Amino acid sequence: MDAMVKATTEKRFDKRFRTEADISYHNHQFNNVGRMLEISNGGILLETVHSIPLLTRLSLELPLKSPLSINGISRWACKMGSRYRVGIQFIDVTPEQGNCLEDTIYWLSSQLKGTGKTFF
Repeated sequence: MDAMVKATTEKRFDKRFRTEADISYHNHQFNNVGRMLEISNGGILLETVHSIPLLTRLSLELPLKSPLSINGISRWACKMGSRYRVGIQFIDVTPEQGNCLEDTIYWLSSQLKGTGKTFF
């Protein structure tokens, strides 16, 4: 694994769940797709073939139980072979988006309790 770059000190507060879902992400400079590997109430772990500079603001389209459009910002990035893993923190979360995330996380926690399985 190549060197990891972090924009902030890691301070996770939310339980993360493994996922395997293709998502789209974009901003005013690009429109790309990647793979969501983990999700929490606070953000996602994204795997992509494209480098995303630290502190880049993104619009994300997540295929949750109810599809969700939400904003995020890249907080760290790590090159692994030919791909990048990027930690995306959700930002500017509306109450409706927060409710959708909470419902999804609650559903995941009830479905995955003790199974080690992934969904999406």
